[in-house]
Amino acid sequence: MTARIWKLNASAVALAVVVVAAGGLAGCGGSSDGPAVATALTINGTATRAAAIGGKTVEAKCKSGTGSRLSEVNGSYSLNVDGGTWPCLIRVTDDEGTLHTVAAAPALATATTATANITPLTQQVVANLAAADPAPYYATFGASAAATVTPVAVAAAQTAVVAALKASGVDLTGVELISGPVTPAYTAALTALPGTPLLPGDLLLKAAARNCAALRSGNYRVVFPAVNTALADQYGKITINAATLGLIFTDGSTGTWAENGPCRYSDDGGKTDIVVSPAGVIVARTTENNGATHHIAIGIPEQSHTLAELAGSWSAIGINGGNNGLYTGAAFSHTTDAAGVLTAITFCGDSPNWDVKTTCVAVPNGTVTFRANSDGGFDSIENGRVGGRAFAYRAGGGELMIVSIDSDGSLSVSTKQRSNGLPAVGTISTSWNLAQGEQLTSPSAVTATSNTVVSTDAAAASYVRSQRTVGGTNDSPHPETLFANNPRNGYTFRAADGSTVPFSEFTALGMRGMGISALLLPSPKWFMFSVNQPPQP
Repeated sequence: MTARIWKLNASAVALAVVVVAAGGLAGCGGSSDGPAVATALTINGTATRAAAIGGKTVEAKCKSGTGSRLSEVNGSYSLNVDGGTWPCLIRVTDDEGTLHTVAAAPALATATTATANITPLTQQVVANLAAADPAPYYATFGASAAATVTPVAVAAAQTAVVAALKASGVDLTGVELISGPVTPAYTAALTALPGTPLLPGDLLLKAAARNCAALRSGNYRVVFPAVNTALADQYGKITINAATLGLIFTDGSTGTWAENGPCRYSDDGGKTDIVVSPAGVIVARTTENNGATHHIAIGIPEQSHTLAELAGSWSAIGINGGNNGLYTGAAFSHTTDAAGVLTAITFCGDSPNWDVKTTCVAVPNGTVTFRANSDGGFDSIENGRVGGRAFAYRAGGGELMIVSIDSDGSLSVSTKQRSNGLPAVGTISTSWNLAQGEQLTSPSAVTATSNTVVSTDAAAASYVRSQRTVGGTNDSPHPETLFANNPRNGYTFRAADGSTVPFSEFTALGMRGMGISALLLPSPKWFMFSVNQPPQP
């Protein structure tokens, strides 16, 4: 993977799915319950994202017949489908998007009632059945698709979803996702799901790399920030064959990666270093000038998204075009409406000191808007002209991130605004670290750190971790105190300390559900990606 792959215009491939699942419909066959008879069907259940989805329209589309009903305040619903025949797809839409579920023909062929909860977990089951995005699957659902939605197929899809979640640390063994009660264990899983780095369903149905379950075959959007380079040359696309590690670049040329440990790869004779997060986000330290110059690139699986999906309040962090050709760390927040207009924009950054804690200014509304680009992703319109490009990715837990590149080489990553909780004592994480300096070059080789949370302080909203550098000359563990929701909600702050092993101040923003964080280190003036390593067996 050389720098050339990031310097080519991207071409669109319609590929959209927003859920985690595994397996598909192969071998499921048709229904074994005999001919379906049209009758009055009743479907009931609970619509929830951990918090009840109340007062929203629940819709059902069956092999024949449709129905709708408002959900109750507690999320429960019961709707009728007159002249209906099983199976049915059901959906509900709230402020966070649309969730789907399924009601297959009950084991008793004459049954007219079924229970179908609607949750982010049932969304994953439907994605498994469809092997695609549930939204278009629902829109085109009819007799042909209905023939494959059998009780056996639904059970297999649910089993695959539970297995995929368990591998990622969410254990729902023995929990019935669709027709069972919404138990405390179920609700706890719904609460944990958005923060768990998971692949979306379409990727889990594709071939995986031998050394990395998170690297799947498919198309990836990539951005490569560079100084004095046209915007069109700072983003591109690669197609990865995960089974062979072969690549096809936008211009049709090819390449091959070499394994370099779990979820890590090299290219250009070891001069380029590539790592993959558990949610499939790729970060690379690329090479130019025969290895004399290095840059940072980031890639995400290609998906299509609408402007309406970007609606909400966002936090971002990145490296911004500065004075005299030098770049500076920046953090900002904004609210985007369904038409892509940004409001409530706050920019935090101080060029000399990389201060994103206190130096914040409001940006006038209407200065920046997003516009869908026919080539995929979005244009960033700044003061009436195209100033950048943005690409979105929704991981398996349902969370969305945005990667943005501006014409001047400014790079940022965004996640929905939230308040962070404190990690559990005993939590262990190991990460790769890839840094970019104020000239947009990468100043050091990829490093790895491992840490264990040893204590928490709820009153101070802080925790202490024991951290060490993996394979470093001084890899003895040392304590670090981190402050959650500092300087603002969703961010994490670590003050500089030299009492034991010297370490720098940083402000970090985790990309929820992605297995990756972005950090600003004012002292060395670095913008850094910290990428979670896969769990070791």
